[in-house]
Amino acid sequence: MLRFKKTLSLILLSIFSTFSLTTISCSNNKSQSINRFSIKKDEKKDSWDRFVQREYVNQILDVIFDSDKEKIKEYKENQFNINEKEMLNNLDKYLTYANNINSGYGSDGGSFNDNEPYPVRNFATNLNSIFSQNWLWTLFNLDKFNFVLHNIFNGFKANVTRLGEEAEKNAVDFGLFRKIYSNNISQFVLEKRKSSYLELVYYNFYLLTEDWHILEIKLEKTPKKPTVVELLAYINIYPKLTKSKLDRDVFILDEYVNAVISVSRDRTSPALNKFNAKFGGSPLRYVMFEVNSKYLNK
Repeated sequence: MLRFKKTLSLILLSIFSTFSLTTISCSNNKSQSINRFSIKKDEKKDSWDRFVQREYVNQILDVIFDSDKEKIKEYKENQFNINEKEMLNNLDKYLTYANNINSGYGSDGGSFNDNEPYPVRNFATNLNSIFSQNWLWTLFNLDKFNFVLHNIFNGFKANVTRLGEEAEKNAVDFGLFRKIYSNNISQFVLEKRKSSYLELVYYNFYLLTEDWHILEIKLEKTPKKPTVVELLAYINIYPKLTKSKLDRDVFILDEYVNAVISVSRDRTSPALNKFNAKFGGSPLRYVMFEVNSKYLNK
């Protein structure tokens, strides 16, 4: 009987010891999971804080909100608190239909054709709204999008279409798809124009990423009205810069913008052709067409 009690005591001790170890182990795993989440959240906040301190970001914000610090602070906070998972999944859905020239994203404006199928028109409107209202969030998350060479991919038909020998050659020589790997901007230029007829002022921000992609943000300001913001959902890159690792000082964004302005004022101006010749011809246009799959449903 004594042996039985002793054996029972050992069994119970073993069970409770195992339970205790299991409880501690589960507690540790939960704690580690919380810590990892906390670290990831802190890293994102640190990255965001550095991002919104950049000069070009604050110049754009100052123009949009007339340097109103409270409005700027509120906008920054709202952008940071966007539900990233929900936003990326919505964008990917919209881009499934409205990712190319059908919705105007391959052109120099954000308009789309009223004759296009309903999903194209509807989702293009949604995209316009997102990029207009959430341009800061979009710039911060540039690395999460994939781009396709303009005039090659037809997203609505879901296939690659033949659009001429030159377009096919560009796809082979310079790549059908592109990705921006960082939201770091190496150069930026502001162009300001006043309307001849109205109290309307146009601001064009040109941004050059560290991997040589040119982005544009267009602003329209009218007194006593909210600023109209348009983030163009495409990127331009010069052929020579798609492969070459040139010195950062070789490509001067200000010279590119001056050449573009020169042609806009005088169609016969040779300025842009001369600039293009230095970098392998006219810039290639890549249109945003999807969210990178590794950022979806996470």
